[in-house]
Amino acid sequence: NPITLKKSISLFRPHSIILTKKGIFEKYINDTVSYFVANLYEPGYFNNDQNVQGFTFYFVSEYQIDDKRRYDKMKKDVAAINQILEGNLTYDSNTKNND
Repeated sequence: NPITLKKSISLFRPHSIILTKKGIFEKYINDTVSYFVANLYEPGYFNNDQNVQGFTFYFVSEYQIDDKRRYDKMKKDVAAINQILEGNLTYDSNTKNND
């Protein structure tokens, strides 16, 4: 079911995922961006949306060992948020590590 931007903000806040002035959500770990959350159907931007249909979680690859840690943290947050939303997960990655 679609949700509002306001509900999205309150849903992500406990996971330290914040909405930035750029209009996307970001999670910071150790003062660096760990990963991003974008609007599924209007990629990269939320603008007082009253009808969010889904989210895209992603990060920019840097170093393989850091990528694995980042992926694991992101996956944990995705699972917790999905449990609340009772949504569907779809993995789309260049890697085969979708477990």
